[in-house]
Amino acid sequence: AGTGGNECDLTFVFNATPSVGVGIWTQIAGPGTTTYSNATSATATATASQYGTYTYRWTEQNGTCSSQDEVTVNYYEQPVANAGTGGSECDLNFVFSALPSTGTGVWTQTTGPGTSTYNNSSSAVATVTVSQYGTYTYTWTETNGTCSDNATVTVNYYQQPVAEAGNGGSECDLTFSLSATPSTGTGVWTATGPGTASYGSNTSAATTATVSQVGVYTFTWTETNGVCTSSDNAVVTFYNQTLAEAGTGGDACDLDFVLSAVPTFGTGTWSQTSGPGFASFTPNANSAGATATVSQYGTYTFTWTEGDGVCVTTDNVTVNYYEQPLANAGQGGNSCTGQYTFSAIPSSGVGTWTQLTGPGTTTYSDANSATATATASIQGTYTYQWEEVEGTCSDNATVTVNYYNQPVADAGNGGNECDLTFAFNATPSA
Repeated sequence: AGTGGNECDLTFVFNATPSVGVGIWTQIAGPGTTTYSNATSATATATASQYGTYTYRWTEQNGTCSSQDEVTVNYYEQPVANAGTGGSECDLNFVFSALPSTGTGVWTQTTGPGTSTYNNSSSAVATVTVSQYGTYTYTWTETNGTCSDNATVTVNYYQQPVAEAGNGGSECDLTFSLSATPSTGTGVWTATGPGTASYGSNTSAATTATVSQVGVYTFTWTETNGVCTSSDNAVVTFYNQTLAEAGTGGDACDLDFVLSAVPTFGTGTWSQTSGPGFASFTPNANSAGATATVSQYGTYTFTWTEGDGVCVTTDNVTVNYYEQPLANAGQGGNSCTGQYTFSAIPSSGVGTWTQLTGPGTTTYSDANSATATATASIQGTYTYQWEEVEGTCSDNATVTVNYYNQPVADAGNGGNECDLTFAFNATPSA
């Protein structure tokens, strides 16, 4: 009957060696039925109706003499391996997705930089874990008896990036130094905000971002490794840089002074830095041209602070508040001695006597004394000014003094008359 064998389908070609007489093939055992291309041919093709193990007998008949021999044929269904799809992973694990056909299957690693372990290498949907990242090829081999088939899949294992954008913050201009911490793969910066952003290098973790206008921007650092991505945000608020200009200080002849700051960006505020009293601001301390009213005279320093967010600058002015003098020169009068004592009533500041008009000159016992004594060089009518000065504030008043020569009467001599008449002989002096 020749040799039996194994088939990966439902057909088998016999290989009996005929001797003499007529031979015929018959099925002795098997799960199904068999048809033959020619049952009397030693090399007939047998076709089974279903897979399994069959026993065939080759019987040769010559007259009344016969002989028989048997062979066993195993019909196996041919596996058709389908390893499913490979893919990419953002870790060291991958779940296979083979579609089993028949027989038993097993996963093996064909290529790759590391080694692979399986939770069950015989499972079509086994989970494989590799020792290091990289590209791996796996073979799914299905075996049914002596029949086998295989298919491969490729899996890329990528390390999962963990993006860290660093800290955001606040800026007093339009530039900010970004400081991401790179993990793996490649990174890129993008931004959202009221304007546009440019970078020294948008693929550098540490780079300078420059925006087109102030406002709040969100900078996103996105890292990509293969198909694996991660992103993180840093929020930066860009403010206008203020440049405080407090204007000019000055002098006031009362307790009020109009300040004159030049506002730029943000909110400005006046405050008192120094001074002997307390200051209030009208209409409010945020008005660049506020009126500063103090509680007492003296020298004050006022600070104009401008802030836009965290960006603050200051500038100072000095104001001298002087009490306004109210000059009172007192009474003028007449002098018969060439000297006159003034009677001014001092108010504030320093007072000084000066001669405005008169036929001669005047000297003073103390020109800064309200009650100075004035001495005229010749008689006549003189006008004097009493001026009081407090800082840059002043006031004056005048008095008039008439200087007269003091007469010295000399009536001459009396005498005796022998009648009722007498001629006086007085000597006039002035």
